[in-house]
Amino acid sequence: MPYWDTTPIVHDVVHIITYLDLCPVFDWEAWSEGIAMLQTQGFDYSTLDAITLCKLLTTILRADRFNEGFLISCFERGIMTKILKGLKQYYGTQNHML
Repeated sequence: MPYWDTTPIVHDVVHIITYLDLCPVFDWEAWSEGIAMLQTQGFDYSTLDAITLCKLLTTILRADRFNEGFLISCFERGIMTKILKGLKQYYGTQNHML
């Protein structure tokens, strides 16, 4: 059984996401649109609204519980960076609340 060791930055990002309560509760397993986004190489996350970006965070964190290493692969593929940049862009240019 594979074992994935996270770096401090991965642990810190997950801690901040949890602390800020950025993960909405919803049926992430049935959200086929979000799963398709995560599987599409080169997907443009900057076009998404804050709720969708947070739903993607939920999907990634929850999926990692069942598929060890999924979170790390999302970091390695740049998905986490794109989602976090999308949230920064969204909140840096608009005055919206989740």
